[in-house]
Amino acid sequence: KNVQPTYIFQGDEKYLMDIALEEVIKTFLTKDLESINLSNLDGKTNDFGDLISSCETLPFMSTKRVIVLKNPGVLVEKDGVNEDMIKFIENLGDHQILIVFDSNNDIKKNTKLYKSFSKRDQNVNFEKLKGTDLNNWISKKINALNKTITPADINYLIQQSSYLSRNITTTLYDLDNEIKKLVDYSKDDKITKELIDNVLVKTLDKSIFDLLAAISRKDADKAIALFDDIYMMNEPIPKILFMISRQFRLLLGYN
Repeated sequence: KNVQPTYIFQGDEKYLMDIALEEVIKTFLTKDLESINLSNLDGKTNDFGDLISSCETLPFMSTKRVIVLKNPGVLVEKDGVNEDMIKFIENLGDHQILIVFDSNNDIKKNTKLYKSFSKRDQNVNFEKLKGTDLNNWISKKINALNKTITPADINYLIQQSSYLSRNITTTLYDLDNEIKKLVDYSKDDKITKELIDNVLVKTLDKSIFDLLAAISRKDADKAIALFDDIYMMNEPIPKILFMISRQFRLLLGYN
């Protein structure tokens, strides 16, 4: 419960941002008074006057109010940010928690507003999970659904989902949906490599990689089958050719 009056939430992983926001609300607001002590503002429809009014409102029968400002980039672009506004945010009292929920990363790190949060260590960046954190998250998700999975198959699931790929935007929400599909299709207690192969929809990037691997092995039948699968994704032929040439450039770059 050691929190500061203001924070800015940013990053690639909106799933973790949503979880963190839920935890803040659950920790500081009781369910019966949540509607009174929680304010949800949107930069598309609210202005700085609404933000000031909400921040200056005292909590009712609670130690804190929680104010959530979503789409802050729209508000900043619409009304601008001046020194008085930054000073107002920096001097908020401890009766509230203002969370600037910038899920689109619209507020750039070189702006005065972001630097204001950063210099007080009030910027929270939600990056993608990696390594043990990601493996544990998957394991707990699957166990919570009364299934098991081996560490090797967890790594295979991560690979097939392209969650860690730099070229594909796959989030924990996407991975969560894939896990639910695997559990729904599983006929026993284990999530296996075979099940992952049968259920997961392969991404274009992964399919292109498999196609090149088949070509390098001179496995014509597999290569034609993979190309047919990619074509059935309704991807334009020029895009497929571009992805193939890009993979070759990457391979040549590694050499």
